[in-house]
Amino acid sequence: MPAKEDLIFAQRFPFSEKARNLIKTEKFTLDDVSEEINYRARIMILNSFRKKEYFMDELSSSTELMLNEINAFPVSKILLSLINSPELNKKFSLMLSSSTFKFLEKEEENELLFQLFYDFNIKFFFPEKKSFLIYINLTDFLSMPFFNNLKLVNQQVSEGKVFLTRNDAIRFISSLVYNKIFFSLPLEIKNIPKQFTENAKTIKAELFSLRKTLPEFKFSALLKPDLFPPCMSSLYEKLSSGSKLTHIGNFDLACFLINTRISEQDFLKLYSRASNFKEKTVSYHFNNIKGKEAKPRYSSPSCSKVADHSLCLRNSSCEGIRSPLGYYIRNLKKLKKDKPKQTEKK
Repeated sequence: MPAKEDLIFAQRFPFSEKARNLIKTEKFTLDDVSEEINYRARIMILNSFRKKEYFMDELSSSTELMLNEINAFPVSKILLSLINSPELNKKFSLMLSSSTFKFLEKEEENELLFQLFYDFNIKFFFPEKKSFLIYINLTDFLSMPFFNNLKLVNQQVSEGKVFLTRNDAIRFISSLVYNKIFFSLPLEIKNIPKQFTENAKTIKAELFSLRKTLPEFKFSALLKPDLFPPCMSSLYEKLSSGSKLTHIGNFDLACFLINTRISEQDFLKLYSRASNFKEKTVSYHFNNIKGKEAKPRYSSPSCSKVADHSLCLRNSSCEGIRSPLGYYIRNLKKLKKDKPKQTEKK
């Protein structure tokens, strides 16, 4: 039987190596997924979509309930991989990152924070300056991509050491949590029980009903959104569901779409779904980006630019790619190459 303190830690931080080892020790398999575990996995996904917090009263929970909650995390990752929505993956990762920050922030002691540093295998040291909690090696700090508020330029750096206040240390760990979860998705799914596919379809239907009610959007031309890279797929998904994009998000998506040779009609049709749509303004921006020459005036953004704009959702499918447009063209070529093979099989 696992120790209570290990259960509490694993439930609070289900992404941790300690939680993973506990699951292995308990010999949990996908055939052991109960209705309660499926329910908790579903709640985790729906809460992330609604931007709700992930909390459970672990101190009053039984061992069985806590184990169900811990096991629900890997199950939710399988379901997310079957749903295959980059935007949902981002929300799920942010939910766990945010909950980690709040757990650590309300703790009076730093024991849990230090445990997570150990869990992530990040060495830390105590500085002489009392104004900082710890310092870590510069190489460890630079080993992960971070949110804007954790850029190196904003940190105290000296002789290869990055000094962190308690708040910065918590933000550092929370960012590691986001990266660990987000960049692990989607999982490679093979030989899973049928119930997972059925549950993913049910959750997908629930998510659709939670979105703003809009008729299904389809391009009239040959553009294929299912071949978009994760970053542009996320922006497209947001816009087509009626959400408002940031200014830079709008510009990056517009430049990408126009360089795929989207028609003005389809462009207006897509942007008309935004709550702040003004046809005259959108038409002006379309023609301004497109220009009068055969080649658009503004090129599609590079991957580095998208990352600078905090819109990058890079995963394993982006390997070897330098721009969203390059990703899309590569997938188009692959699709055309595979079509003759499919015809031959028939």
